[in-house]
Amino acid sequence: MKKTSTQIKRRNKQRSKMVRVIGAIQSPEETISESELSKIDPYITDTELADWAQDFQQRQQDGKPFQPTEEDAIYLSIVLSDLQRNLFNGVYKTTKENPIHAMEAFVETHKRGIYPPLWVLDWLYDALEKYLTSPDKEDLAKLLKTNRGQGKTTAKNEAQMLLDESSVMQQILHPNVGGASIEKAAAIVTERYEAQNIECPSADTLAERFSKRGWGGVAKMVRKILKKPIC
Repeated sequence: MKKTSTQIKRRNKQRSKMVRVIGAIQSPEETISESELSKIDPYITDTELADWAQDFQQRQQDGKPFQPTEEDAIYLSIVLSDLQRNLFNGVYKTTKENPIHAMEAFVETHKRGIYPPLWVLDWLYDALEKYLTSPDKEDLAKLLKTNRGQGKTTAKNEAQMLLDESSVMQQILHPNVGGASIEKAAAIVTERYEAQNIECPSADTLAERFSKRGWGGVAKMVRKILKKPIC
């Protein structure tokens, strides 16, 4: 049996608090004893995520070479799946119900040994249930929303356009979480692109997109975890 994981140690410190379950670790494949099974805590909570985030930031700032851990990958996959849920639900109007976001969340969480989030399972359930109970002519690709019809932007191309913009938004996110205003952070990114002679929207446009497309909410959540004020 593996030694007690950092995740379990984090949980033991939170026993007296009200928590929200944000993830569940997959069942062990091998046969294990009842006593070993009783030591496994399959749930990941929001307080553990907050505790990990503070530790993660500290490890990045301590001046030592950063070495990501297996635990980092698990918690980051949970953060990513929550962002993908917001995208799938329509933070960006044009990406509402884009199946690529559900697929990415499924693949990343499963890869890390975590059950896919409920919203991803709901997406699969809706499509598979309709496919099983409908006539044979029903197209599974259409039910999964991967087939959009001729002449429409494909789900993959749409996701790639979002990925390109997200790269810029993430560059704004870092200084904003660090304490800079959205406007100041957007100006920093714009200046960086201009210095490299790379075409980029104005700072005002980037700041507006950052706020309207949900990134401001992500920054607020991370700042709350890290307790960072806005300058």
